Amino acid sequence: MESKSVKKVDIFNILNYVIRKWFIVLLAGILLAGIVGGARFFEYKVQKKNELYQNAHKMEPIYGSFVVYVNNFDNSENFYNRIEDVTAIAKGYSVLTEVIEKNNLLVDYPTMMNCVTVVTVGINQLEISVEGSLIGLNQDQVVQVAEDLCDILMDKYESSFGEKSVTLIDKPHAKAYVLTQSMTVDENDPENKNKKITKMNVIKRGLLGGVVGVVLGAVGVVFYVLLSTILRTKNEVVECFGMSLLGSVDKAGQDKEEYKRVVKRIKDRQVYSVVSVTDKEYRNETVDYLAGQMAVNGLKAAIIRIREDRDEEKNHLYQYFTGKTSVKDMICDTQKDSVKLIEWSEAAPEDVDLFTNAKFKEAVDEVRKSFDYVLIDCPAAKSSAAILNIAPACDGVIALASRGVVSEEDVYKLKYNFRENNIECLGLLYVE
Repeated sequence: MESKSVKKVDIFNILNYVIRKWFIVLLAGILLAGIVGGARFFEYKVQKKNELYQNAHKMEPIYGSFVVYVNNFDNSENFYNRIEDVTAIAKGYSVLTEVIEKNNLLVDYPTMMNCVTVVTVGINQLEISVEGSLIGLNQDQVVQVAEDLCDILMDKYESSFGEKSVTLIDKPHAKAYVLTQSMTVDENDPENKNKKITKMNVIKRGLLGGVVGVVLGAVGVVFYVLLSTILRTKNEVVECFGMSLLGSVDKAGQDKEEYKRVVKRIKDRQVYSVVSVTDKEYRNETVDYLAGQMAVNGLKAAIIRIREDRDEEKNHLYQYFTGKTSVKDMICDTQKDSVKLIEWSEAAPEDVDLFTNAKFKEAVDEVRKSFDYVLIDCPAAKSSAAILNIAPACDGVIALASRGVVSEEDVYKLKYNFRENNIECLGLLYVE
């Protein structure tokens, strides 16, 4: 059973895919930055709230308080329920909101609610107080707030439960208490100092979360590419192409018997174009080995190698079109006497499309006259459409594919182009 591991990974293609999926990477960064930074910000807010209490208790807390008597005039009612009623009204939303608005207090409702306490101080008696130091009020101010709270509370309670249901015993006044135990934190203690959270800590934590999120997003995209996009085994490649398998050859050309078997399967034609999906299938080397196996027993083979070189002096095909050179002058020797090499450029200096030019087929036919077999080494299908114009001048097309560098998207595009342009593909040559 074949291994699923990727033996060769196109790093640049994967990086390009990550860049194209930038929104996924960015979203992951923003999401993690929000989670990590948000959690730190929550800790910061909790710390600030604690500091508010701690700072308030560094001084003598100032209370504006008054005492009310809860009348048990209705025997059918439970006295304890009446106590709870007083407490609920004293800390009710509407009561405290009125106190805040009337005194222009720079405080929100939850904080104000924490400032108001209701304590039983005697039989049927409740002391209702406002902790002024917690919200920055002095003695005069806290008395005023306590008076307003008392007035509103009495009105609310009498309107709800009738007159004389609550009697004012002790009018609002200011008192100060010294706490026996302070809630302060020793900031000189290194342990406490390290635990202190600042706004900069929140920002740094958010940025760190964003960086980690971007990295995780990129890793996720790469993981997706490796699992879902790149074909990793021979069976997957062959199945995706949906073509007959001509053979499995090695890029080093050591398995000469396999190359011979491939040649036997395709040797009924003379001119072939060889195309790979990407530039990573070792097309040049494979074409060289195929030509070497064709040129045996006195037969001659030519390799026409299409390059991207656009230099006018080196563009032999364009020079042939303009009558400056001949096919004979373009033929170069290789290490094997029976194999010759012809190099043509992909485009003319004036951007004339050489392969749709009628003289291109004439040039191929002229090469055909001098050799038993001709292999046209085409540019990669992913980077060039040259194969679509070169194929009509050939007797057949051979497709090359290899492990770990071919994506399903590119294969489907190549097959679509073959079908739409009526190009006959003789089969797939898998490069190990």
